Amino acid sequence: MNAAEMRRYVVGFLPAAIHWHTPHFSNIIFTSLSFYLSLCNAGGNFFGGVYLPKELVHVTHGFPPVYDRRSRVLILGSMPSVKSREIQFYYGHPQNRFWRVLGAVLGVEFPADSEGKRALLLENRIALWDVIAECDIIGSSDATICNVVPNDLSVILDAAPIEAVFTNGGTASRVYTRYQLKDTGREAVVLPSTSPANAAWSEARLIEAWMAVGMNGRLTKDTQRLS
Repeated sequence: MNAAEMRRYVVGFLPAAIHWHTPHFSNIIFTSLSFYLSLCNAGGNFFGGVYLPKELVHVTHGFPPVYDRRSRVLILGSMPSVKSREIQFYYGHPQNRFWRVLGAVLGVEFPADSEGKRALLLENRIALWDVIAECDIIGSSDATICNVVPNDLSVILDAAPIEAVFTNGGTASRVYTRYQLKDTGREAVVLPSTSPANAAWSEARLIEAWMAVGMNGRLTKDTQRLS
């Protein structure tokens, strides 16, 4: 959360009457929250109204991207969850809808094992990675992420003729825009998060929105014989 976002948060949080009739009060609150923001930048975090410095853990991504020279579509998440880091592969939490949604979009059924998932991604010319290489985070909550070190996406972009880039959710999009867009020069299509935290989106709605990936996937299959 930067200073402008924090000010919007404060203004939205305060009742309209307080904000308009005592503007100095909102400035006091903004100053206090700015202090917490500085703590986050120093290794702490302001989350849910409580400062939780002891809960933050510095984590590294821990496993490689999925891609090969034939990949045409790149899907980027934010940072692997605790479960994903445990199994050393993407979207390991059973309640994350990523594999079901992408399977429905592509008309395939992803197997349970990581190697089977990897093989089916490559068969469909899809590369998969995350925008963050290292960060401080509480559990698996994207809302608590700070001290970001971004991944170097040239690892994939220099090796494969990627035609479209998608981000899985708002956090991935914000990190990509802030840290990586200037280097890639490629706008990313923001897709709604498949995380269980995004409960407002049903699986059916997610599948409809993620059809953009399927459209690119069908195009890549048409060029397969030319690869």
